[in-house]
Amino acid sequence: MSQFCAICRLHQDAALRERYEIHRSDRWVLRHHPDPAPLPGWLMLDSLRHCSGPIDFQPEEAAEWGIKACDASALVKQLTGCDRVY
Repeated sequence: MSQFCAICRLHQDAALRERYEIHRSDRWVLRHHPDPAPLPGWLMLDSLRHCSGPIDFQPEEAAEWGIKACDASALVKQLTGCDRVY
């Protein structure tokens, strides 16, 4: 956790957590992207561990992130009825 990282601060903000979080596990948080999110289903899957992104994931984190991304994509498709999830 870094006090200078905007994502880390977002994960600690109780009001934003209540408003935007969909799911939280011991490693990940799935949340609706804060305004202005241009599309329904615009989600972010963030590591709770401070890192610069997938390039810094350990192998087990990378594997789990892939599974979580698939689950989140299925949720978006189910809720929005879209044909494709990017």
